[in-house]
Amino acid sequence: LLRKVFNMSNIPQNYVMPELTSELEQVAYAIANQVQSPLPIIKTSILSALSSVLQGYIKVNTPYETNQPVALYTVVVAESGERKTTTDNLIMKPLLKLEKSMIEAAEESKVEYDVAMLTWNTKKNSIMRQLRKVAESSDEEQLDLLQSELVALQKAKPQETKTTRSILNDVTPAALFRHLEGENKSITLHSSDAGSLLQRTNMDFISNTNLLWDGDDVVI
Repeated sequence: LLRKVFNMSNIPQNYVMPELTSELEQVAYAIANQVQSPLPIIKTSILSALSSVLQGYIKVNTPYETNQPVALYTVVVAESGERKTTTDNLIMKPLLKLEKSMIEAAEESKVEYDVAMLTWNTKKNSIMRQLRKVAESSDEEQLDLLQSELVALQKAKPQETKTTRSILNDVTPAALFRHLEGENKSITLHSSDAGSLLQRTNMDFISNTNLLWDGDDVVI
């Protein structure tokens, strides 16, 4: 997959930044013609978008015998009027659109979950009322039957679909780590104004995010 993203076959070993594939090069020049922004800004934004898509799924074996995600730190420093925000918004638009649709789907799922929980709690309360009566009568056979029903009901308890945002532009360190809890979770910190991200940084934030960037666990 990475060889489809980067044209690695004809790149000298001492070349620092691989060129994009011919398809992505065409995309970059098309955006340059449309937006009139510099190619370094466009290519940086393309690489950032690719990183956002791939970082939760792919790791790379490094020469140092470690496995690291394909996450990137990218920063663009440009003069006002070089259309960095317009460029970034255009390239990130499909990801932001997907993010919005996932949040809307999660909200609809939450309504269904709430209704399912109301039904589940009603069934549980009914069994518990019967259980109290049977416990007082010392009917062991009926007690075992109700306990079995309660176990089956507990196993069938509705599970809420947890959908968290994957693209954030203003987040505290604590909230960031909560969003990353679980297997194969990834977060993109993205903003056209670096101030909204940099104002959150301190030494703890920087050291912990460096660990995350390396694919290491952070225990809070």
